[in-house]
Amino acid sequence: MCIAVHVPAEIEISEDVLRECFRSNPDGAGIMYTDGENVYIQKGFMKADDFVAAFTKIPAKYDRSFHCRIATSGKVEEGCTHPFPITSDMKEMKNIKQVCKGAVAHNGIITWATPTKGRAEWYSDTMNFISMILA
Repeated sequence: MCIAVHVPAEIEISEDVLRECFRSNPDGAGIMYTDGENVYIQKGFMKADDFVAAFTKIPAKYDRSFHCRIATSGKVEEGCTHPFPITSDMKEMKNIKQVCKGAVAHNGIITWATPTKGRAEWYSDTMNFISMILA
């Protein structure tokens, strides 16, 4: 199952922990953080080094979250990594850098929202759920 972690402001997390999360869930990673007004998304990290470098550049003064993926639906590609902005536009959800008002990273399978083509589909169950319910 995927790993979704929230790191409160002023809390540090070691590079070893970040690397272990990615190693255990190697289908891509993404980060979101907030300045209290906006949510900033950086995702599509398909290599541990890139993910760790990006996460460690975010100042600890921000609340930060990250998601390391094991794909169950949707292709293993940059755009299907979490987090996703809350929008009904699934193509917009695939952008690897975004600023939005709210975002979601999900751990688990939303069975009723799973695409019929599974991992061969261009979108995931989480994207479908966000589009149909949250947006």
